Amino acid sequence: MENVPKKIGRYTILETIGRGAMGVVYKARDPLIGRTLAIKTITLSGLLSEGQLDEFKARFFREAQAAGVLHHSNIVTIHDVGVENGVPFMAMEFVEGTSLAKRLKEEGRLKVEEAVHVVRQVAEGLAYAHERGIVHRDIKPDNILIENGTGRAVIADFGVAHVTTSELTRTGEILGTPFFMSPEQVLGDPLDGRSDLFSLGVVFYLMLVGRRPFKGDTISSVCYHIVHGQPEPLPQDPTIPAPLASVIETMLCKEPAGRYPDGHALVRALDDAFSQTRAAAALSEATLDLAPAPQAGPGATGAPTFPAARPQATFAGAPTAIQQTVVQPPDVPSEEESSKKGLLVAALLVLGVTAIAVAFILGVVLAAGPGKPKPAAPPAVTQQKPLQPSQPRQEPAPSSAKRQAVAEEPKHEAVKHCSVTVIFETRLPDGRLALFVDGQQKLDLPFLARRMVDGRLGFREARTFEVPAGKHEVRAVVRALVKRRPIEAQDSKQVIFQAGQSSVIGIEARAFPQAEVVIVTQGG
Repeated sequence: MENVPKKIGRYTILETIGRGAMGVVYKARDPLIGRTLAIKTITLSGLLSEGQLDEFKARFFREAQAAGVLHHSNIVTIHDVGVENGVPFMAMEFVEGTSLAKRLKEEGRLKVEEAVHVVRQVAEGLAYAHERGIVHRDIKPDNILIENGTGRAVIADFGVAHVTTSELTRTGEILGTPFFMSPEQVLGDPLDGRSDLFSLGVVFYLMLVGRRPFKGDTISSVCYHIVHGQPEPLPQDPTIPAPLASVIETMLCKEPAGRYPDGHALVRALDDAFSQTRAAAALSEATLDLAPAPQAGPGATGAPTFPAARPQATFAGAPTAIQQTVVQPPDVPSEEESSKKGLLVAALLVLGVTAIAVAFILGVVLAAGPGKPKPAAPPAVTQQKPLQPSQPRQEPAPSSAKRQAVAEEPKHEAVKHCSVTVIFETRLPDGRLALFVDGQQKLDLPFLARRMVDGRLGFREARTFEVPAGKHEVRAVVRALVKRRPIEAQDSKQVIFQAGQSSVIGIEARAFPQAEVVIVTQGG
């Protein structure tokens, strides 16, 4: 029988609501303010030595303190941390609902609308955390909670994943599962928020398809496919809109630079993809509405035939302007109503004819009035020599100048554009980035170094703009102050932008061994 403690810290334990490799989650009540919350204990005594446990506890409190500043509707709020009988615990917001993992286990996969709704909310929460320098590192269905009634998606375990993953290389043990790790996380490389977006892409794929995109029977084979293999293509399923495939492909890009720069960009991409889907559904519905009505066959009674009502567009939030209108057959009027309507139509017809006759008579009277001026004499006609039958009239040939003007007349074609995202990274303390495309300045970005996720000072920013498709010269110029000495560095590169495809340009400004700027383009 499970031994459930009566209290942890000052909190009264009500029941056990979850259990995992790292510890236990309890439903509890704060006796001081009567608030219901969740208590999560962190137990790693079987994996770490005594010295490592002490260091783990110190890191746990530092990470929990950092995560405690996150106040967002899509992030579980941390209220308190402490230690009970040598075991660290965390008091968190209690979400009345179930985990996404449990939902997927029960249903296999979610409807497209709900899956997009969940991913959109998680992306908003991640964007908020990443802007504050906090990376989750363990986005998976177990750490996404769905609130009953509202459908609110909430990210759990901020402040825990960073501590536990830091111990993986030390102990040789794996906590949880690697199925949702990014390639850089598997390789042990430095991480930023784009790693969380990759993990969210795996979750998104799982919600739509019902299986993970990277196969493997063992942990090592799964890790190999994440780093070197390609995700399984989405199945040909009419319920999965085609524009979402492009979004998932970007989220699961091997290189972080090829993914969305932040959660906000992912939300915009989801909105655009779903807008395209709703527009396609509306166009299909409108095309069906314009189809001709079937002709009455032999034996028809003469009553009008109306098409059967079709359901409205299947995607939530479709604008009301494109919703289908079902035409109802008119009621058959009674004999008395038909007689009244006939008399009314006859009266209106007599009035209309009378009005036309009066207007005609007035026009004649006014035309014959005494004040009408006499028409001017016709102009004299100059006699011309008639054309001979043997000499048909010919149009004068256009001059050479006119022919050249016609030949040189430009053909107006729609200019195709490409969306370009520039990701600028630097460790320089402060300065300014100027970006030129074919000599025309596109960006003027001042920067000031701040504390990054790895604890060092630096700056990272992403900006997006559009340029015409084709080959362009991209030049980046960085001016900064290093030890109170102004420096300037620049780099240029020929880039081909393809119409209809988003491109990513990475710009890195370095200060050693000498000031330099490096431009890296996606695929180049």
